[in-house]
Amino acid sequence: MEKHRINKNDFDFIEELEQKAGNIESIYEKMFQLELKGQKESKEFKDLLGELRNAIIAEKKLYQIPDLDFARIDALAHFILENRTPDDFKKDMHSIINQEHEGKVERRILGKLISKNAEDYAGVKESLPGIITGFLGMIGDLEGEELDEQITKSIASSNILHKSIENDTYNGFLTILREFVNDPKYAKFREPLLRSKYYLAYINPALEEGLLSNGFEIPETFYSGAKFAANITGTNPLALEMMQDVYGFPIAIDNLGELLATSDEELTDYDKATTAILRQCLLRSLFLYLSADRIKTLNVSFQQLLDDDDYKGMHPDGQKSEELITECFEAADRDREKQKTLSFGQKPSN
Repeated sequence: MEKHRINKNDFDFIEELEQKAGNIESIYEKMFQLELKGQKESKEFKDLLGELRNAIIAEKKLYQIPDLDFARIDALAHFILENRTPDDFKKDMHSIINQEHEGKVERRILGKLISKNAEDYAGVKESLPGIITGFLGMIGDLEGEELDEQITKSIASSNILHKSIENDTYNGFLTILREFVNDPKYAKFREPLLRSKYYLAYINPALEEGLLSNGFEIPETFYSGAKFAANITGTNPLALEMMQDVYGFPIAIDNLGELLATSDEELTDYDKATTAILRQCLLRSLFLYLSADRIKTLNVSFQQLLDDDDYKGMHPDGQKSEELITECFEAADRDREKQKTLSFGQKPSN
């Protein structure tokens, strides 16, 4: 695939993208302030929802121009990442949990560009190294159009399943977050938790669309799309379970470790305490779809760690974090009632 070289038209286009994303960000901020003040049912908030819908439509048109092909998107994304983002620009999940919202306009643009390219299956196939396509042809005993068709199908299935698992994670996160936002016990954390809701919606178009259709109200339950995606892609349940574990298990381990490393004294810090709540939201969301074996493995390892003398010596003041993790495991069965499943040709089920 021939690479695209950034030119003046691209600079102008990036400025247009930033202008549209910045306009949407300002609407988000007004909505956030109104909800924070308890005015989400006000006429002003409803008017802002209308403004947001129009702003998103205007933004979408930019991403639908004919000459925005795979190579150009790839070049634009690399340029923005290297020249328009903070030096320490982490992945979305990290920025959400650690409340690092710098560069949010660029993060929104990058998310849309990368998502558009991920859905350009022909472009993805063309960008694959020849050795990979050759290997796929060899193991499948395919060639020519049959090989191209199979590779395209595999790319499409992989993208659909990955996005579905990711969206399930974030939808679950929002549903658990709603619980903390509405709990008087966590009233002093309401502002940063509510801001996390708007930030997540702003950088994730799928969540934005869902919240917008619901008046930016997080529902008490949400529909998991991973099993539905598995049905339409012909992925068997065992393969789906494996993909969910591959995606969610490392994230769970990382967040369990970060919580365990947070001392009782650190949890007296407002920002770190907020991050600990967000980690709970994420862990409980992951527990909604991780396999029973994986959850059991995590819980057993956690319990063994609590009894380990070396751990106790290194973390003599981590009781609060340990209690937070225990609460996540104890909430797993209860949380599953918050999730309904879409299945192909069947009614939604718990």
